[in-house]
Amino acid sequence: ARKDCREVLPPQAPGVLQCWRDLPLQLFVLIAMAYRAQRWLRPLAWASLALGVWIGSPAHGRDEPPNQHLLVATVDNYLPCSDEAANNYEGLSIDIWRRVAESINRPYTLTTLPTFSRAVDAAADGIVDVIASCHKITPGRLERVEFSVPYTRDSLGMLSRKSQGLNLNAAQRLFNDNTFQISLLTLLIISGVSAFALSRLESNFEGMSGFSGRRKVRFSKAWIMLLLGSGVDKLLHQSQRAHVLILLASGIRILFLSILVGTTATLVFETRKPLDASKLSSNQLKTVLSEGVAVNAGTKMHDWLLHQIDHHNLNQTDHGAVLAVAQEGGLEEALRSGTVRHIVSDVSVLNQVLQNLDDPDSFRLSLEMTNKTPQAFIFGASLTPELKKSINIALAALNYGGDSARLERSWQK
Repeated sequence: ARKDCREVLPPQAPGVLQCWRDLPLQLFVLIAMAYRAQRWLRPLAWASLALGVWIGSPAHGRDEPPNQHLLVATVDNYLPCSDEAANNYEGLSIDIWRRVAESINRPYTLTTLPTFSRAVDAAADGIVDVIASCHKITPGRLERVEFSVPYTRDSLGMLSRKSQGLNLNAAQRLFNDNTFQISLLTLLIISGVSAFALSRLESNFEGMSGFSGRRKVRFSKAWIMLLLGSGVDKLLHQSQRAHVLILLASGIRILFLSILVGTTATLVFETRKPLDASKLSSNQLKTVLSEGVAVNAGTKMHDWLLHQIDHHNLNQTDHGAVLAVAQEGGLEEALRSGTVRHIVSDVSVLNQVLQNLDDPDSFRLSLEMTNKTPQAFIFGASLTPELKKSINIALAALNYGGDSARLERSWQK
């Protein structure tokens, strides 16, 4: 950070020069004392004053060296965004920053911070010059720090272990669907009316092959045949009108059966799709908490999960059901060990976790935010406007030229 002269030089006795930039101004004071006595000193006094104003001005007196060494921090254990292992830094944000640093021609030193919230604090306090990680641009963070041009986007998601039993929730949704109800009811009515009309035309199916027993039994059998479309040929007899009625009933059956199949397929597909996170119900959240859920500590996902617990007026003790992890591989280990059945993070992080699991087919993305939030670097409080502008220009060039998108694909983000 830029420092005042008196922060660099040790304090001295009053009246002693403490900064070389004060020399012209102090010289002017000395000369002004002899102003009345020596008229020839007047031009020299005015010249020294002008020199002091010029040297002490912000445009000339900036302490920032032409190639200021930057301290750049990144959040550890958050691939594909950023990670450090044995002093080896990698991730999308690191690759983006290296290209930016090369573009603005600035030397830098990389360091790590454990959580996203700690990184925001470090930037707000001016401890670091830049935070190079995937920080979401949120209103709360904008009140504290300044962001760069966004270079990527991501959304919140939940990775869950698949249920081994019958999905009763999907069956309930199917039978509660209006289209499914109307189609099934229409099939029952059409086949029933057709069976009744055929019984009248065919004398209650007396003497027909395969029909025996009481009249109600014969009627029920004809109804089931028309409903299922099985054994309809046994209903064909002498009456031509009966033939036409059977053909009409079979056509209607095929039509509404197609609607039933399509509705069922649609609902099954929607069941496999991730649930909209904004529509998470209280009962669903209770189930997640009871089965165990892990999240990256100090992230917006952690804040979101705790907010959902408060929003649904669940007990404060339910906060203890949330396992906040900060160590490397913490989310994967929580799933492998069976400590939790769900983990919450950025979708890109969840995909990375899924690739590292031994049985990825046993898990699915069960929850996802429909919107993607822009992510960007954070500027430290002491970074100069000129450097901020240079970094933003470099990021804009990477976005415009497609380099940011290519790096995203390389990290499968």
